[in-house]
Amino acid sequence: MVENAFDLENADALQDLGVNSVTKNNIACGEYLQSKLPLESMTLQCLSAVDPIARGHSKTGHLLRELMEMLSKFLPADVDVQQEILQYGVDQSLPTFTDGEDAVSWWADVSDTGRYPALTKTAQTALSVFHGPLIESSFSYMSEIIDSKSGSMSISTLSAIQTVKHTMLTQKKTAVEMFNRENIKYGPVDQKMCQNILSAGSKDKALRKQAALKEMERRRVFDCQPSSSAAAARRTKAEEEALARRRHPANPFILDIPEWV
Repeated sequence: MVENAFDLENADALQDLGVNSVTKNNIACGEYLQSKLPLESMTLQCLSAVDPIARGHSKTGHLLRELMEMLSKFLPADVDVQQEILQYGVDQSLPTFTDGEDAVSWWADVSDTGRYPALTKTAQTALSVFHGPLIESSFSYMSEIIDSKSGSMSISTLSAIQTVKHTMLTQKKTAVEMFNRENIKYGPVDQKMCQNILSAGSKDKALRKQAALKEMERRRVFDCQPSSSAAAARRTKAEEEALARRRHPANPFILDIPEWV
């Protein structure tokens, strides 16, 4: 009996210790997240005011005014913003909103009433800010294109590649299907695309030459030269690539000489 009572006491003590440890860790994690997250950002606070659940609160009107000042260039002219905000906070005829519902659909219903043109335009602009998985997927697309060997790709080239990829993705077509011609011999040809293909090489050489001249001018102005180690590494790499090309099996000048010769 004494041993059983001792075991139960130890079990309770261990349980209390585990609960206290978990509670302490959760509090520490919450404090860390609060210190890292930009919860005090005025921009985020103003954006949160478009949440329909915040309608009617005393601070919502002030935050909406701040947000409309930030987005003033997107708002219609000759609109009494102050009157809209006051009416919006007390309007009982607006659709009801429950926490967890779609705020975009709710603001679409408000827009259909036509009574709050400035507010609906503000909400439309604020809710159009990209966030969530779309941003992460764009970084994934970039990692597929820009790597250690194509890190100097220009923004215009990356934009062109992304435009073509997204166009094919939205139309659910491959490149062959999109540019296919029913009559290969007599069908119309996209002259602009052919011109771009023919001039792509020369444009790339001109841009590279321009970038090299700018780099030389920068070094001249700041009196800086590339380090000897970097230049030596580039020469070594170029020699290794040239040697690899000469040793490639596709090279017709390489004879298949047996190892015993």
